[in-house]
Amino acid sequence: MKKSCCYYFLILSLFSINTCSAVEEIDTKNENNSDVIELKIEENNKIKTKIKNFPQDFGKPTGSYFDMFRSSGYTFEKGLIKNQKFRYFFHGANLFNARSDKDLSNTTQFIANELQSVTLFSDNKTILMAGFNFSRNTNYSNDFFEKISFLFLDKKINKNQNILLGEMRVPIGIEGGIPSSTLKLVSRSQIARTYGNYVSNGIQNTGKYKYIDYNIGFYDASRFLNNNFDGYEFASLITFKPLEKFNGKYGSLKIGGSIDTGDSENAFTITGAHASYNYKKFYADFEYLYANGNSGVYYGQGRSHGFYTTVSYFIHPKIELLGRYDFFQNLSNNNVSQEYTAGISYFFNPQTKLMLNYVFAKNDTNPIASHKIYIGMDFMSSYLMDLL
Repeated sequence: MKKSCCYYFLILSLFSINTCSAVEEIDTKNENNSDVIELKIEENNKIKTKIKNFPQDFGKPTGSYFDMFRSSGYTFEKGLIKNQKFRYFFHGANLFNARSDKDLSNTTQFIANELQSVTLFSDNKTILMAGFNFSRNTNYSNDFFEKISFLFLDKKINKNQNILLGEMRVPIGIEGGIPSSTLKLVSRSQIARTYGNYVSNGIQNTGKYKYIDYNIGFYDASRFLNNNFDGYEFASLITFKPLEKFNGKYGSLKIGGSIDTGDSENAFTITGAHASYNYKKFYADFEYLYANGNSGVYYGQGRSHGFYTTVSYFIHPKIELLGRYDFFQNLSNNNVSQEYTAGISYFFNPQTKLMLNYVFAKNDTNPIASHKIYIGMDFMSSYLMDLL
């Protein structure tokens, strides 16, 4: 029995490490113990005696094994790990694209198809986050490493600051640095698709205060654990919150800027500004980025810039209407690409929703505009497990 317990702990640890977005607060409370299955062993049984004498006894868990897939996770009374949960996240769509009556296409996009693991250690300050995207399109030599969405330790050093170490998203602006689970539309903006939307090895210091949030990090300029330590990268993002002293009376206003600079295959610098406003059912944002060199999935040279602005309104607690204008220009050849988006989303819960997006796209490189219809869905398994 001693060997079995050791094997169980080893397998659990390895699975946590090998299994995409922002770190969530872990709720370790047990909300329902009615489904706990207890194994009763007679007092004179030798197996029970060995369990009592096992030096790293985890103690009695506070819930059933199914709790591992709920948002509350599976909590241990003793041991190195206090709480463990697994979840599956999906973000994808069916895309209908038409440039003319003779140029029609229909494709299915599995943007995020992730198995995720969240491990809370017994100090209540350290979290191991891991995610593996089975359907990510691979562009590098090592397909397995490229499918790792994130793999990092998050250590809380005080009530306002955290240190992150490992493989994570680099905050190239706002939308380039957030996970798919927090996107308002099916597709990211053009500046996020071009400059951001990748992960790299690094260390981050994040801070959240009443009037200011920040993210400062140093990275090795690798992309998806390929070409490691072949260059460097520095990224920082700062956001001011001037209306916080009114406690939401006038809504929430955020304004700030960002910079990303480094040198790998070529030197690059990306600077930007962002703003957002949220008041009751209404939301609006704006983000602009200027790039001297490209630091995205593929490095590039030349200058470019772009911006997007989004507005949304909840006409019902579960129904959100959205609109977006998205502009991008390659300054080397002055080609302009524009996208106009209208959408509607229906929320089953905070991270499970259906999306319908219509996109009218124009590009100087193609004289015929395109019409795109996305029928998309976000799905997080832990939220649905809570309903069982």
